[in-house]
Amino acid sequence: MRSVYIANSVSVFFFVVSVCGSAYPQNNSDTNEAPEETTSWTETLDIVRRGIRVNLTDSGSSYAKFIFSTQFWARLIQTNPGSIDANTREPLNLYTDFAVRRARWILLANLENRLFLFSQIGITSFARNAQNRNPFYVHDFQGQIQYLPGQYFGAGLHLWTGLSRDSRIAHASYLTLDNEGYNIPNSLTVDWVGRQIGVFLRGMIGPFGYSLATNVSENANAKLSTDADIAQAAEDHVARLRRHSNFNLHGYGYWSFLNKDAPLTSGAWQMTYLGKKGRIFNLGAGFQYQPEDIGYWSEPEQEVKQQASLSISGDVFLEYPLPAHSLLNIYISYHIYDFGPNYVRTQNIMGGYAVSDPNQEPLLPGAGHTSFAWGTGHLLHGEIGYVLPRFLVGSVLQLQPFVGITWRDMKAFAEPTLNYRVGFNWYILDQGLKLTGEYAIRPLIGPTTRRVEEYLGLFVLQLQVRI
Repeated sequence: MRSVYIANSVSVFFFVVSVCGSAYPQNNSDTNEAPEETTSWTETLDIVRRGIRVNLTDSGSSYAKFIFSTQFWARLIQTNPGSIDANTREPLNLYTDFAVRRARWILLANLENRLFLFSQIGITSFARNAQNRNPFYVHDFQGQIQYLPGQYFGAGLHLWTGLSRDSRIAHASYLTLDNEGYNIPNSLTVDWVGRQIGVFLRGMIGPFGYSLATNVSENANAKLSTDADIAQAAEDHVARLRRHSNFNLHGYGYWSFLNKDAPLTSGAWQMTYLGKKGRIFNLGAGFQYQPEDIGYWSEPEQEVKQQASLSISGDVFLEYPLPAHSLLNIYISYHIYDFGPNYVRTQNIMGGYAVSDPNQEPLLPGAGHTSFAWGTGHLLHGEIGYVLPRFLVGSVLQLQPFVGITWRDMKAFAEPTLNYRVGFNWYILDQGLKLTGEYAIRPLIGPTTRRVEEYLGLFVLQLQVRI
């Protein structure tokens, strides 16, 4: 605890020095006296909480707001067996780098709670050698109008895409470091990182909240297989992405048993409010349905069959303030995926630094820190965080240890798998200035046994700045 106190003190000292130094105006007089002007830590926190806002009416009922945020990563990765450096072609067991996980610029406008406009641009997963490095692009561009009290109709490139609470997390308010991918099963196949273009309804009726959307597919980065491709690979007995029809259907509904809870205007949920909204307990359920999405070879008929992809979920969210400004957060979700026989897909966030050694048979799923994130089957995820009492960490700073576990039962494998993660969030200025450290353990599957043969780790230290 002494080390936490020292780290807190050093951080506060350098932050206050930098802020106060920038606050002094230029003085061209001959005197060496500096203006006696200071900015307190509490006032800085108030500024971060208010954000950059321009009132469009005297009462402030209509306004425009600007939000800027970035997440900077330092990573230490145990690479999968058989990995070699993508540039030098030398064996690679450990890999370290710096990366920008996200950088975003958001502009939103609220006109008398009757008309909302929301836009977001930025970059995602920007790292050295990363093959999946996304350039600067538009994430969201949507408009909404209130047609009945508390009920909204919207359209555009949006995040109101259903399934579960953790399918639509606001990037600055994760409980754990990041998502494991399971929560956005159509990412970069029929959507663009959780977003699609379409129309949606959303709102609350008493304690019940809902969203319902129909969209067009994005055909983002995934390869679509023809019937001929699937027939040629019939011996694999693996379903593949076949085609994407023009429209799909998404929905999510929930019931707030304690204080009312609702997503942000963008459609994004927060996984912790740090106690500011009091006691919250929600039960929710959702789905994503994509017709004619999957193709597979049917042995009895000796032909290619097609089917829809379907994901359904149920989840529980609890935020419960405790004495001494401590706080308990719990989130549990259960997912059922049907993407056809033996369908699996991997995730490799900023992983282009490594390739597989052609002279060695690698464990599944491949080189770098690639892991299986999606597949036909069942999945159970749980995470818990606890904000320590203030008398342990100070009156402003908040320290939140957390644990996350994901159990996957994919039909393509001979046994279920487990992913573990443990870490902490150090809230210096709420979500405006946050330091997160996490160690995550992933399973590796044997190519012959289809069982877990090894576990490897990944450590990430993240600095988040947001206003």
